[in-house]
Amino acid sequence: MWQLIRKVGAGLLLVVAMQVALAQEDVRQKVVLNNQEVEKLYFAGKYPQALEKAQQVLAIAEKELGLEHPDTGTTVCYLAWLYHVMGEYQKALPLYVRAIAIAEKAPELAHPAISNRIGSLVALYQDMGDYQKALPLSVRGLAIAEKTQGLEHPDTGISLNYLAGLYRAMGDYQKALPLFARALAIAEKTQGLEHPDTGISLNYLAGLYRAMGDYQKALPLFARALAITEKAKGPEHPDTGRTLNHLAWLYLAMGDYQKALPLLVRALAIAEKAQGPEHPATGNRLNNLSLLYRAVGDYQKALPLAARAFAIAEKAQGPEHPTTGARLNNLARLHFALGEHEKDLPLFLRSFAIAVSRAAADPELLAHVALNVCKRTQTFNRPAAIFYCKLAVNTRQTQRQNAKTMDKDLQRALHAKTQEPYLLLNRLLTESQRYYEAEEVLLAMKSFELNRITRADAVQAKAISRTASEVALESEINDLGARMARLVAEKEQLKSAAPDEKAFAKVQEKINLASADIQKKLAEVPSRLKDVASETSKAQSGEDTKLQQLFNRLARELPQEGNVMLIINAEENVTTVQLITPYRERRVLQLAIGTAQLDGEISAMRNAILTSSEAYKQPAQKIYELLFAPIEKAFPELNQDQKGDQQNKPTKPQTIALFLDGRLRTLPIAALIDAKGKFFAEKYRFALYNIIAHDKAADLPQSWQVAAWGNPNAVEAENLLPLKNVAQELNAIVRDPAKKGSQGLLPGKRYFDKDFTRGVWLAMLAQAPSISKVPSQRSVVHVSTHFKISTLQFDQSKLFLGDGSHYSLQELIGMYGDLSDIDLLTLSACNSVTDSKFEGKEFEGLGATFQRKGVKAVLGTLWAVEDESTASLMQQFYQHRGEQRKMSKAQALQEAQKVMLASEKWRHPYYWAGFVLMGNWL
Repeated sequence: MWQLIRKVGAGLLLVVAMQVALAQEDVRQKVVLNNQEVEKLYFAGKYPQALEKAQQVLAIAEKELGLEHPDTGTTVCYLAWLYHVMGEYQKALPLYVRAIAIAEKAPELAHPAISNRIGSLVALYQDMGDYQKALPLSVRGLAIAEKTQGLEHPDTGISLNYLAGLYRAMGDYQKALPLFARALAIAEKTQGLEHPDTGISLNYLAGLYRAMGDYQKALPLFARALAITEKAKGPEHPDTGRTLNHLAWLYLAMGDYQKALPLLVRALAIAEKAQGPEHPATGNRLNNLSLLYRAVGDYQKALPLAARAFAIAEKAQGPEHPTTGARLNNLARLHFALGEHEKDLPLFLRSFAIAVSRAAADPELLAHVALNVCKRTQTFNRPAAIFYCKLAVNTRQTQRQNAKTMDKDLQRALHAKTQEPYLLLNRLLTESQRYYEAEEVLLAMKSFELNRITRADAVQAKAISRTASEVALESEINDLGARMARLVAEKEQLKSAAPDEKAFAKVQEKINLASADIQKKLAEVPSRLKDVASETSKAQSGEDTKLQQLFNRLARELPQEGNVMLIINAEENVTTVQLITPYRERRVLQLAIGTAQLDGEISAMRNAILTSSEAYKQPAQKIYELLFAPIEKAFPELNQDQKGDQQNKPTKPQTIALFLDGRLRTLPIAALIDAKGKFFAEKYRFALYNIIAHDKAADLPQSWQVAAWGNPNAVEAENLLPLKNVAQELNAIVRDPAKKGSQGLLPGKRYFDKDFTRGVWLAMLAQAPSISKVPSQRSVVHVSTHFKISTLQFDQSKLFLGDGSHYSLQELIGMYGDLSDIDLLTLSACNSVTDSKFEGKEFEGLGATFQRKGVKAVLGTLWAVEDESTASLMQQFYQHRGEQRKMSKAQALQEAQKVMLASEKWRHPYYWAGFVLMGNWL
């Protein structure tokens, strides 16, 4: 009987269970359908309606399915997601944490849900500025996605973007780049070329290129992302607004304000309508619009936009958030531009307090704020400005060092983007007569560039040195910043725990006090550094800088040659010129011109010369008038005789070593024309100083023997024509004692046409320098062939050899040979530079690459030179220098150029002004 009752009861229970399960399945389906409706409202940009719907669905799911049901977890995640995009981070945080916990307890859904929800929490922590919490979470989320979903699953791509975005925010571009690139490849392969997820990945990768200053790579990616997003989500969706903003910000960085303005206005309208007037996205658009107006000088329009953007950031993201610090910085700069110094200072100080507390996780913010505080402070206190600028430069030094294994194009872009504080610091130190430190900044600025181009640590990169007072101040400020950072972390921990208003208020009070302490310490900077000049003079007393030592030595050993140096550093609207003469006779000139005025004239002059046009004269005269005429006026000894003295000082400086940077390196200086119509080459002999060749710059060579290499053949694959005059050039230069009747200028051997083989060339390079006193058989290596420089593409930068092979710079960089017995490498090349991106860095880097292997000097060309005229100029050069040194290399080049000028056939600068000597000019 009892058995029958039990069977009937069990059957009834089964029926009831089935009915409950069916009812629950109905509820679950309802929840799923409603969540899909929430998603539709989100993608339509209807956030308030989506939020209300998600709250309703969650109430149903919790009641009918339970607090820990997987579908309840999905709804919790949707709700967190909506709070997040609406800028209510404190409401989103506990919901994300709860959604992850539910996923971890549901084995059938756990792994995909965990990785996706972790990614969302990572993005929230990043928006909150809490990178320390975000990083380990992001690494974990990616590992889960790769293990459970596969290496090429869309969820893995999403996790890659989260981790890469975090590295980018932390300023670690080297780690971010391959992750963004991999995520994009996954999206394109699995989702398609026009899928919204592909658009998101395009945006991320383009944003990184923009942050690094590589605008040409960023532009097509942003344009493609905008087309995808507009098509998929509509012209007024928040994601479309976000992409519009990214593209506008790029145009703003490129200085194309006309293209940026309508995009920014449209993006702001979308954000205000879809996300609300106080959403962080709206604040971002307001800030960018204010930056545009500031860039064009309309401060009255910019100021209220910046103030509103700051208020939004402070309310939505908190008073210590990096975004708040950046908004404060922008607002302070506007007040400073308007001359409202009583308003700008407290904003700058508060912004700096936030930046220094976030320095470990967000070095980009500290670099920007420190630079702007420097610009503000230089008006009132030069030592304090130098202190802040050193902070900015040393932050950039670390950033550049971390990027040294990245793609070389990106290093170039990052170098250009971060150049400003180096130039400013050099100027401030030079004007303060702190020449040791100024020279250190110059070398640091050059070192990364040359190391990047030569792919070697040819110049050791290190932090800019500081005085004892500067070190003490920086240490105290960093300690206070670390204290504030710990308190901010404590505050964030309280936010994610159970609400405790008392504890929260207490820690906020401590944070405010820490910020105030940093600001007080910053206020002490001017008084603490009042004796810094005596510190520097004491540290430097009795010593000369590296450059000064070089010219002192030259004055002692070659007093008759009158060697001096001009260091010319052009910023946007100011150029600093230093004249270094022997015996500490260093003087400084500041000119109210810069790259804004010079770059266009340099381009016009080069373009006219390359087309053999007479139109080069106008920009050549203009550049001389803007740059060298004031230098001659300020330093009259460059143009006038002086009386010597018992120290054997020269009667007149005759040879100028030029230390140049930026576009000035592409300038054909020899062809500049003074007010009387004289070419620079007629007045001065000069060479380009190269820091890699510094230790050999004063070595005095004597007799020359030449190894001359010539290839007359065309290179059809590169559209390079035959060089018909190479044989004549080599015959005029080389006197081969083994050949009867050889009449060349220098003893040696020639390798022409088929004799110029790869094997013989490599054997010459591998030859060990002679340790005897017998002159080297390759003291001059003369190469007359096609030579192509491709910007930073080392395997594509190559010499074309006579046997049809080529020798690349990549091979030279990897070569272990010693070329220290080569006094001069002459690249008598027909196609030295072919790349449209040529900025002069590659030309200087070409010299540095050979000089790193021991070559003392390199004679190369700034453009594709003419075959016949080159043969004539080379003959004149070697004739004037002679087998035994009759004159310096710099003077021999000047004399050869004068001969060309005197010829009706070769007078145009196209034929002679492109030849430039780098390194040892003696």
